[in-house]
Amino acid sequence: MNHHRDDISSLLDSDPAHHDDDIPTTDDTDTGTNRISKIVCEKKFAYLLALLTFVSMVIGIPILIYFAFIHQDTNTGIYMAFYSAGIFVIFTIPISTYEIFLHLTHWYMPDVQKYVVRVLWMVPIYSLQSWLSLRFHNASVLLDTIRGVYEAYVICSFVYYLIGLMGGEASMAETLRKKNARYGQHSPRILVHLGVCKDWSMG
Repeated sequence: MNHHRDDISSLLDSDPAHHDDDIPTTDDTDTGTNRISKIVCEKKFAYLLALLTFVSMVIGIPILIYFAFIHQDTNTGIYMAFYSAGIFVIFTIPISTYEIFLHLTHWYMPDVQKYVVRVLWMVPIYSLQSWLSLRFHNASVLLDTIRGVYEAYVICSFVYYLIGLMGGEASMAETLRKKNARYGQHSPRILVHLGVCKDWSMG
């Protein structure tokens, strides 16, 4: 009888399901608790953002419409356009900000998502720049400059975003090396002979 007990004990010791490593430790419990707390905070922030969006629409849109009707008889019509555009800005900024927030809280592909976030920031920046330019003409040069600088930054980020989707620079270079050299040749060939352009070296 004791012999059978020893056999059972040895089987339990050799079974991975009964090892101490599979028993949740304090660190695992703390990690799970922290993750749950993070999810709860994210949901609270999302609800707060939704509430602020709703309140800003309920309060902001009637105010903008009121001021638009007050200034509708002005000769220039600047105020009418300014307040009308403000209604769309109220819709645009919270939605785009929420999209950015979702990426930042679901950071699963940072090498790619960081470029997506940079592109998404173009929406609130462009909307604010266009809206303020309707009213503050004296600052339009400064506002256009800010928009132009960020536009160049976004174009550069979009190129790196495409490279990131293809696996990075090293992976893309290796893929190009395997391509036929004729893909790097320009047409018509007379331009190459005249020195106007040169063939691309693959990879």
